[in-house]
Amino acid sequence: MPSPFSRSAVVHALTGGLFAAALIPAASQTSEQSTVINGAAAAPNVIVVQSTKLGQEWKRHGPAKPPPAAPATCTQPCPAPAPAPTIPAGFVVVQTTYLEQVAATAKAGIDAAKDNVAFLVTIMTTVGAFGTVLALFFGFFCIKTYKDVTHSARIIKGISRRSKTELKNVAAARQEILTIRQEMEQAVIKSRERMSELEQLSVGMHYLRFILDELKKAPLNSEEQINDAKDSIEEAIELFTLAEKHVNVRLVSFMAATLSIILMRAKKLDQAYFYGLRAIKDNPKNWPDRPFNLACICVAKYKATGKDSDKVEALKLLKQCFEVYKTPVDEALSDQDLEPIWDDLAQLKNEYEANKKGPVED
Repeated sequence: MPSPFSRSAVVHALTGGLFAAALIPAASQTSEQSTVINGAAAAPNVIVVQSTKLGQEWKRHGPAKPPPAAPATCTQPCPAPAPAPTIPAGFVVVQTTYLEQVAATAKAGIDAAKDNVAFLVTIMTTVGAFGTVLALFFGFFCIKTYKDVTHSARIIKGISRRSKTELKNVAAARQEILTIRQEMEQAVIKSRERMSELEQLSVGMHYLRFILDELKKAPLNSEEQINDAKDSIEEAIELFTLAEKHVNVRLVSFMAATLSIILMRAKKLDQAYFYGLRAIKDNPKNWPDRPFNLACICVAKYKATGKDSDKVEALKLLKQCFEVYKTPVDEALSDQDLEPIWDDLAQLKNEYEANKKGPVED
């Protein structure tokens, strides 16, 4: 409970109390010899105290003994009473009743201080307990919050790492997509080029057939035929190169065979022989016209150079046509390109007829 005394009153009471507590026990004692001052006693109910310290305690003096009383009657003039002793320096006269009042006030102040101290202790204990609870609560909350924050920081750090990895993966995927896109664009460009080239080859095949038909219409080995053939060589070689690029053996064989005939009509016999051989090499369907055309080129070379080797090779190729591809001999005997060896073909025909049991069917 709150005390009715102020802080300064309590301090003053405590100080006075300590002083009175030190003096009151001596007031109840009998006077001692040391309390007589200059042979004379002080007044009753008072004590004489010295204001100096001695051994950290107040020097106490009890009540002085009263002086001896004068006789009731005097036969002679009574002597004058002795004067009151002089209070020496350093001593004071204090009423005992004042000290009792000071002591009571001090005791009340001490009791109030004790109540205040108990009240303060109770308050401090309560505050301390409440503070401890708050400290525990906030400590638990802070620890939990720290754990949550730490956990969240780890999650954020992990997300950050994964995000960086994902960004790298996205960048790599984007680069890969760009690469694929470029490859597709290149593939589309190449496909368009291929389609254009195939279209060019298709048109070129019909063009070469037309050229061959036109060359057949012209007189054999005439200037007109030779010049028309020369004019077609460049385009025919270009078409053959395209056919090789697309790795189509049937197309290559056709272009080579057609080009060999054009070169033969243009009197380019060595080149014609080269492409004639190429037409036989790339001949997956074993077309019989491939060796027949090469035989015609060999005969043209034989006619131009007179070498028997060219004639022998031509006859060998024609026997292959007759025996393997079943080409009629009369077809060779009617071909003007083979006129230089017609006699040899006629003899070959007779040999075939002699080796047969029945009549030869043309």
